[in-house]
Amino acid sequence: MAEKINPKAAAISLGTVFALSHLVGISSLFLGVMNAWQRMHFMMMSYTLQVFDAFTMFLGLITAFALGALIGWVFATVYNSVASK
Repeated sequence: MAEKINPKAAAISLGTVFALSHLVGISSLFLGVMNAWQRMHFMMMSYTLQVFDAFTMFLGLITAFALGALIGWVFATVYNSVASK
């Protein structure tokens, strides 16, 4: 019988990973790393950076965490349901 996944732990773990990856993306835009990444992959996307707004950044991090937590919880719940049969 397969081990069960704790839905709360999966939600917090995946939410944290989503929020951290969002933070890495934000940081790469501000540090100019995104341009270098695009050049290394032979592509160029045009985008305009808005004036930094801490509230918007915080809202994005919270949203990323919430979506990751939701996906983690749903995954663990479905896995536990399927694995127990």
